[in-house]
This record gives sequence, C-alpha cells and structure tokens, in this order.
Amino acid sequence: MIKAIKFSGADLWVALSDKHVYYVLRKFAKQGWVLESEERVGAAPPRKVYEITDQGREALREMLQAPAPVS
Repeated sequence: MIKAIKFSGADLWVALSDKHVYYVLRKFAKQGWVLESEERVGAAPPRKVYEITDQGREALREMLQAPAPVS
C-alpha cells in the first residue's frame, strides 16, 4: 500500500507515514469500507491484508464526485 501511494505521487501533496496509512485503514475498517484480514506465507510473520467492500467503493465514488472544498 505504501509503495502504491509513493508510486502514484500522492505523497507529493500530503505527507503520509506508514502509521498514518494504517490508522486510516483501521478507521475505514470500522466504517465497513474495507475488510481486514491476516495472511501468512511460509515462515514469515503474518501480514495484514485489506480489501475494499462494496460500501467502500460507493463511499469512494461519492467522495470523488463531491465538489472540491472552497478555501
């Protein structure tokens, strides 16, 4: 996820650390916008895996269609 954010260039307009991203993902999980699970591969420690839900897709669609805030 962090690599995707950096690759997209989003980190150029907002400073996001790993802990910020995971904080937001936990909030999204509480909203029902993403599902959080653990995945274990071999002897490596488990890693968290996030999957967007239909409710999350709808929330994202609404956010993208909303007018930009006026400053």
